[in-house]
Amino acid sequence: MDFTTARGVFHLAMPEGDGDVEPLEALHMLESIGDGFPKTYKYDKVHAKISALKFRYSTLESHGEKLRRDTLENDLSALADITDYCVKVG
Repeated sequence: MDFTTARGVFHLAMPEGDGDVEPLEALHMLESIGDGFPKTYKYDKVHAKISALKFRYSTLESHGEKLRRDTLENDLSALADITDYCVKVG
């Protein structure tokens, strides 16, 4: 999945396999995406969405639950739309 970031296009590889995903792996993915955006007002929406997803995934991790692959893909797709919008429009 490709993300438009403030530093260019970032390609994020989805975890291998067809099963559920470890929430910790998804947290690392979100941190990688967040690194592409400076902490400025223009990107507040991006960082807010990343923080909300990190909280949700951390909660799953703390309860020993897995993250459904389709949920992760939908979350990342929505995040990609937000990042694209923020880079283009601000």
